[in-house]
Amino acid sequence: MISDGSWSWGATDLAEADRAIVACNSNGVVVTFEGTAPTSTLGVPLAAGDHLIVEGNDNIQALKLIRSGGSDAAVSVQLEKYS
Repeated sequence: MISDGSWSWGATDLAEADRAIVACNSNGVVVTFEGTAPTSTLGVPLAAGDHLIVEGNDNIQALKLIRSGGSDAAVSVQLEKYS
């Protein structure tokens, strides 16, 4: 669940993305990118300062994140398109 989101890209950008860089800026998150919902024990844990590169549009479209602790996390997602 996203309690507050601000995106600089839209649905077309998301549909055309080949790679996403997910950066955890504060507090921790757990990430999945194959369609399952992340839990405290399922997914890739990212601590503040970590980043993850997600390749392929199907994986990007399936990207899900949850906070891993009691406080909300700040996360940045940069989308990239190969030429």
